[in-house]
Parts: sequence; C-alpha cells; structure tokens
Amino acid sequence: MKKTTFALIITLALTTPVLSQCNVYKPTAKIAIVAPFSGVYREIGYQVLNGARIAVNEYNNSNTALIDIELIAFDDEGNTAKAQEQANKVITDKKVLVVIGHWLDKTTSAAAPIYMDAHLPLISTSAKPSSLNNMGKTFFRFHPTTKQITTEIERLGKIHTIYSTCNCDIYEGAQFLETLQEKNQNNVAIGGPLWSLQTFNDIAHNNSEGSFFVVPIPEPMLENITSHFRNQYNTAYPQGPDPNWFSLHAYESINLIVNTIQETQTLNSKSFALTLSEIDYHGLIGRVQFDSDGQWITPQVKVYKWDKSTKSLP
Repeated sequence: MKKTTFALIITLALTTPVLSQCNVYKPTAKIAIVAPFSGVYREIGYQVLNGARIAVNEYNNSNTALIDIELIAFDDEGNTAKAQEQANKVITDKKVLVVIGHWLDKTTSAAAPIYMDAHLPLISTSAKPSSLNNMGKTFFRFHPTTKQITTEIERLGKIHTIYSTCNCDIYEGAQFLETLQEKNQNNVAIGGPLWSLQTFNDIAHNNSEGSFFVVPIPEPMLENITSHFRNQYNTAYPQGPDPNWFSLHAYESINLIVNTIQETQTLNSKSFALTLSEIDYHGLIGRVQFDSDGQWITPQVKVYKWDKSTKSLP
C-alpha cells in the first residue's frame, strides 16, 4: 500500500520507478491535484482526494498499466494567493505531466495563467476563467461554463416558477436565503454547484430546505449510472463520508488522464496535451471531448434539491 503524508503537499506514491511482478521497471507519471484541503471548502479537497485515489489505485493495480501513476496533492486553502503559491510549486517539478484543479472559480482563475506560462497542461475543474492563453493547447475545461450553468438555472426557474437564483459561494448563498426569509418571500431558490456542499446546508440551516442546485457531475448517491464508483468508494472508505459529485469528478478526471496516457506515443507534457486535445473518452459521466478552445463539447448539468438536510432528486 502506498504511503500518504499530509502537509501542504500530500503524496500518494514513491518517486522512484516501480518494479513490477515481472521484474520490469515501469516509468512514473506524476499527476498534480490542487484543491482546498483546509479552510471552509476542505470538504471539496477530501472528496476530491478520495475519488482520485480510487482511480489511481485501480489503474496502478491493473494488468494493463504501462506506467505507474504518482498522485501529488497541494492545498490551496480556497485562497487565491495560496493557489498561485502552490501553482508555482507545481511547475518547479518537471516530472509533473498534468494538473487537475482547483474546483473554485477564483482559485482556478488565479493559478491557471501560471500553468499556461509554464506550458503545463491543466484540466480545469471550474467554470472560470472564461478566457485564457493556450485554451485548447494546454488548458482544457472539464466543467460547464458559467453561461451553461446560468442557462440551466434559468431553465429550471421557469419550470418550477422560481425567480430567486444565486450562482454564488456558500456564504453569499446562505445570506441570500436568509434575506428572502426576512422579507417573508418564498425562500426556495436555485443555486450553483457550491450549494451542493454539506457545509452550505450547515451554514444555511433550515433556509436551504426545498432549494434546488445544479452541478456538473452526477451525485453518486442518487444516480444508478454511478453504481460502480459508489461501490468502489464505499469499499475504500467504509466509515464514510458518502461520496459526492466532487469525488466522482476527480475519479473521472484521473480516468480521462489514464486514457490519454495510453494513447500518447511519447510521454511528456507536450505530447500529452496534444493527445488530450483529440481524446474521445466515454465514462460514467458520459462522453468527454474538447473543442479547439479546450471546452468540454457536451457537458452535462444535473439538478438536485435539499430535502430535510439531505440531497434528493428534484
């Protein structure tokens, strides 16, 4: 079992080549994940780490693994300055093949230019930044755009006759619902992906009851199509917490990378990025292809709601 150490960097594999059972050394590919492992959004970080670890272990223990994947995780604390600091650390490691992160719009926007200047491929897991150098070359958005999320929120509002919407962070969202309550308005509203966090529900208290939220990835506890991942997760983490869409997002991000690695002739960041730009991956969350601007061609937006402090289907 690979060792895990916690600091600002969390590493899940040794840095030396791995000796297989056939006494053949396999090269190692490093994948960096940057997410908030501390602070108010730490729920995201540990869900992400759990999902990624499952995918890495599945691949490294498979008979088809041509390389050994090393996963290194960096804590950006959900803070823009720390995100830039960690991005600068990542680019100093020339063995890093690709970065996945940062799951918050503000931290991804702050760090992405650093990766682009270093020509290091980034699988962006956020709706922002909306524009950037090297989009489609080393920047690939594995997430719907802000416009796509907003369009779905508006569509949902018309269906349910809900006109109170806020694609915002957890504190702004909780305040938004509290204001609706104080004005004696219907406090049922529609929010964005961060409203899916248990932390948001804890902060909003009863004000979140009945409110909808949209997310870019299916909730594993609510969708049968994700049963394979859910079973893997529950086996790996029997004490919980239950997996949410962030863990599945990280799991599928690793699987996307694995598929790209297997189709890459020469394993370096430049060749990897070129192959990723042409990838056609079919996974638990559907088809993943990127257009010439590095945008996910057919992203999905899923809808759920809070019911008695539990996520449910609408």
